[in-house]
Amino acid sequence: MEHRFYVGDNKGLSLKESEVREMILKQLSEAPLTSEQLRDRLIDVVDPMTLRQVLSDMVRVGEIEKVPDYEKRKFLFRLKTRS
Repeated sequence: MEHRFYVGDNKGLSLKESEVREMILKQLSEAPLTSEQLRDRLIDVVDPMTLRQVLSDMVRVGEIEKVPDYEKRKFLFRLKTRS
């Protein structure tokens, strides 16, 4: 069963989880990003809590990776590297 997420404060618009995933994958295909950078890029279409939930699901299933960036002292999300 796919969840629907409401966009911002407008309860009339909603996105499927797969649509949010596609937006995240598109952003990460350009470069690895922190959760804050992803939030800033997608804030107009996805609320922060939904973004965090979908990101954690994607990491859990192995769709993307969460790796430390020691210089920034943050975690970066990136597309899973092929092994």
